[in-house]
Amino acid sequence: MLDEAIHLAGRGWRVFFVSKSKVPLAGSHSFKEATTDPDELRALHQKYCPTGRCMVALATEGWVVFDADGAEGYAKFKALGDAHGGWPTTLPVQTPR
Repeated sequence: MLDEAIHLAGRGWRVFFVSKSKVPLAGSHSFKEATTDPDELRALHQKYCPTGRCMVALATEGWVVFDADGAEGYAKFKALGDAHGGWPTTLPVQTPR
C-alpha cells in the first residue's frame, strides 16, 4: 500500500491511510493528514500501518465521486451515463466490498 500511496501522491493527489473497513485508523486524523509528500506518507504508514493492514485513501475535496456498489449499482451508473452521453474518462478503483 505504501508504494501505491506514493505513486498516487506523485500525481498530485493528497493521500492518507484508512482501515480495511474504510474507517479512520485509531489515533489518526484521517483526511486531515492527507499529503502528497512521500516522506510524510512513509511516516504515516509506519505509524498507522506497521503490519500493512490498511488501505490507501484519497482526500476528495473538490472532486465528484460516484460509489456504485455491486452489479446493480454499476448497471444504474452505466445507464445514467448512457442516457446523458456517457461519462468522462475516470480513474476506477475497487475496494474490498
